[in-house]
Amino acid sequence: MNPHISRYFVLPLLLLCGCPQVWPDFVTCEEQNACGTTEPASTDGGVPTTGEGVNTVTGGSSGDSPGGATEPESSADSGATTTDEPAELPVILTRKVDPDYTDVNAILDVLITADHASGVQMKLENGDVVELTPLGPGEFGGEIQAFTGLDNGKMTAWFTPWRDALTGETVGAEYVIALPQPGYEVSWQADDLDIDGDVAAIGVLPDGRPVEFGTVHEMGAPRCYLRLHEKGGALVESVEVLPPAHCRAIDLKIDRNTGEMHMLLERKSGDGLVWWAGTSPKWGLAPKNIGIGVVGDIALALASRPGLVAVCGAKPVATKDKRDALAVLLRPNQPAEPRLFDRAANDDTHRFAETARDCLFAGDTLDTLVLVGEAYGDHDGGPDPIIRDRRIVIEYDVAADVLPTWTVGGPGPGVQSRALAVDVDDQGRYHTVGYTCLDVCEPEGEVRVYSPGGKVESQVSMGPLGAAWFGPNDIAWSPAGYAVIALAEQQGQSTVFKVQAFAPDIYEPLWTFIPIDQQGIEIAFAVAVGPFGEVYAGGIGATNHPAFAVIGG
Repeated sequence: MNPHISRYFVLPLLLLCGCPQVWPDFVTCEEQNACGTTEPASTDGGVPTTGEGVNTVTGGSSGDSPGGATEPESSADSGATTTDEPAELPVILTRKVDPDYTDVNAILDVLITADHASGVQMKLENGDVVELTPLGPGEFGGEIQAFTGLDNGKMTAWFTPWRDALTGETVGAEYVIALPQPGYEVSWQADDLDIDGDVAAIGVLPDGRPVEFGTVHEMGAPRCYLRLHEKGGALVESVEVLPPAHCRAIDLKIDRNTGEMHMLLERKSGDGLVWWAGTSPKWGLAPKNIGIGVVGDIALALASRPGLVAVCGAKPVATKDKRDALAVLLRPNQPAEPRLFDRAANDDTHRFAETARDCLFAGDTLDTLVLVGEAYGDHDGGPDPIIRDRRIVIEYDVAADVLPTWTVGGPGPGVQSRALAVDVDDQGRYHTVGYTCLDVCEPEGEVRVYSPGGKVESQVSMGPLGAAWFGPNDIAWSPAGYAVIALAEQQGQSTVFKVQAFAPDIYEPLWTFIPIDQQGIEIAFAVAVGPFGEVYAGGIGATNHPAFAVIGG
């Protein structure tokens, strides 16, 4: 361990202060007349029609005596009844959305009290129908997600009580979502360090605060750092990693439940460079080494789950293909377990040079290691070999001694392709981003969604990229229901930092972010999404400085 590692603890606290920005076109609760409401049930206001799928039985609610409606009676007052008397209709007594106004990403709590009800159904304006959770006698609860500015506006949630075959009157509760507009620049920091470098990866702590992992260059030598931000972007603390060693940041993963941090970096070993993996139980504690590579191995990504870390990339081999995809499994207090992945074609297991460019753990038990990248070689097998890249998705069960499942892209829309990054959604599908091109490669970005086993569920083109080094470089799934992608774009003589959101089977981006301040070459390398849909991105900003952005999602 380097004797200067104690510098990790003693760097000064840095705070960024500035005037708050005013988001355009946002509504306030006063403008919407929606501040602080806890509404009793009422027959006033609109009720969904039967065409919206809510079966409503009209009945009087408490206090509605005009028109001959009968006030609901409690079981204590019912006394002796006969089978000829009508059954009591279920009725909503009170309903509350808390808070009923939000201008930050959040979960809105729903609380309903009802009489004579076995359950309450909630219907939102986007068409979602949810059965509320019983909390106790006559009490029901649920949640409304305010995860994206795409849902901004004054909304009504409709509640229908039911018991057996009976449904009561549907009543509504209003609430307002006023988040930053999607793609809005909440914060942009590109010259705070005043030194050349870049952000390689971003992780999110259990409390939702983002951490950037990057590299700066001092006297021509690379140095690694970690920076903790508030959700709005303000800098909390910056620390060096393994000072003063030669260090280049590669990847960072943070456990959203425990806060354990795993980082992957490159450092010197003798006259060569090796990968180095470390772990820290939480922010503020120096990393401890858990694995070191060998000279020549290429480490490009890190995957982690409780009790297991995987370093993914490629390894030189002595066979004619010269390179195999690599995953090194690191378990606590056990020797490293390298795994090589060599695609077999026509019984020739050394026909392709494979590279894994990103990886993650997936599946219900997180036992499936998913690697994405490309296989380089003669895929068509004709008499005149044509050497091309083709995207690969590898699924490897780390808990069973079985062969991996390979999914290799065919021609279309181009004849070459690569998968550069992957994330998993709440349905367990793999969202990959990469590019396709012809033999003379002018890359076009592409988002593909795979179900486990390799079936393509969605394929969306991102259009021409301009150059292969523009990315796409990273992808993160948002609980708002879309993938966020980091890349760059050529605009005239400028290369601009760019972040876009894509949803499956939607063939235009939902939103696009490009910083207002554009200077020189700017590229987005990393993206992360917080637990409530907050969007963070990093890369290279003005005059080759590390860049960090908070974006309306």
